[in-house]
Amino acid sequence: MGEGLLGKLLLMLSLAGAPVVLFVLRRFGRFGGPVVVAGCGTLFVRDVTIVTSGVPDRLKPLPRLLLFAEVSVSATATLTGLWAWIVMPLRGEGTEHGRSRRSGEGVHGQVIRVATTASVATLVLHAVRMAIYLSPGQGRISRSHGSEQTERGDP
Repeated sequence: MGEGLLGKLLLMLSLAGAPVVLFVLRRFGRFGGPVVVAGCGTLFVRDVTIVTSGVPDRLKPLPRLLLFAEVSVSATATLTGLWAWIVMPLRGEGTEHGRSRRSGEGVHGQVIRVATTASVATLVLHAVRMAIYLSPGQGRISRSHGSEQTERGDP
């Protein structure tokens, strides 16, 4: 890793993201959902900012693909998470006689599964991207290609 101790710490935290999501959802249930939505929403806003600032033009093909994949998956995680863990409970959907249904039943269970899967996928993609960015090549287009992008500088 070319970024020293801080880079290794960031990578370890990124790698811990997916297991932490599963732990928070299992341990805190419906109250853990908004925490997961906030995390995925933050990554979504960050990724959209990165894309709109022109960084993808300076990335190699794989990191560029992973960035666009993370944008779409984090958007899915945020929207389905909002629906599953905030909107549906507030509207009383997914409850039966005042008790929550098991997550495997009905539409609410399906939305929860999609939100959970997308949340974990968001954090896995994020960890892979961080590993690439902290590697010696850093996922950027090299200056030896002489392309227009490298004249503007690296991200």
